Amino acid sequence: PENALALIEAGRFGNTVERAAHNALLERCLAASAIPQVAGLLEQALRADCGECVPTLSAKLDALAAGSNDVPGLMGALAQLAPVLRYGDVRRTDVGSLRVMLGHYAERICIGLPLAASNISDELADQLAPLLAGCEQAMRLLANEQIDIGEDWQRALRVLASSGATHALLAGRAVRLLIGRDALSPEDSAQLLSQALSPGVAAGQARWLEGLLAEGGLFLIHDPRLLALLDDWLRALPADQFEAVLPIARRAFSSLSKP
Repeated sequence: PENALALIEAGRFGNTVERAAHNALLERCLAASAIPQVAGLLEQALRADCGECVPTLSAKLDALAAGSNDVPGLMGALAQLAPVLRYGDVRRTDVGSLRVMLGHYAERICIGLPLAASNISDELADQLAPLLAGCEQAMRLLANEQIDIGEDWQRALRVLASSGATHALLAGRAVRLLIGRDALSPEDSAQLLSQALSPGVAAGQARWLEGLLAEGGLFLIHDPRLLALLDDWLRALPADQFEAVLPIARRAFSSLSKP
């Protein structure tokens, strides 16, 4: 019964499923005021073959992004929309404007990310960390679409990894992403890890470690020096500091497979 009522209510958008879907997306687009909302609607339009909505949704998304310094919002939109570029080819939908728009988003993220990741709270860092990983995947997809911004992205990651103002969790995640891109030599990796785990605030060191190991620790097997540095750091922690960082350290090491 609820389905029948919902169908009757949706009838105000149009007399066919296609027309109703088109008009419903446009109405929600007008009401949306945040980048993630419009990005979600645009993703739905591309997946559902509502090609007529794409120009309007793209224009709204571009207008919101142009007047915003919301780097996390741009990161979320990029991660959400980069994978659906291919749907334009499958559906024969013109996504040329979307391709250009995402290229601009990627450039703005590379410029604004170091500042957005500096001197922030643990809560905001926890929100940014998955966005950082999502952007990494999006940048690789953009490269496949002939939008090569890899050098700018790697430069932004290097700033995150080396800046003392970057939150420790994000600095560690940046190092991990650079290692995954083969953008760090073993010597550079060891130096960054040694600096991050040098005597200081143990909680910050543990958050850095959490970021480094977020995607697994297989790379430690291939570089015994990094494993030795981690081992030395853990062994050298005084008892009171060890107890303080134990919850974070356990969470960090829990991402490792049992072998």
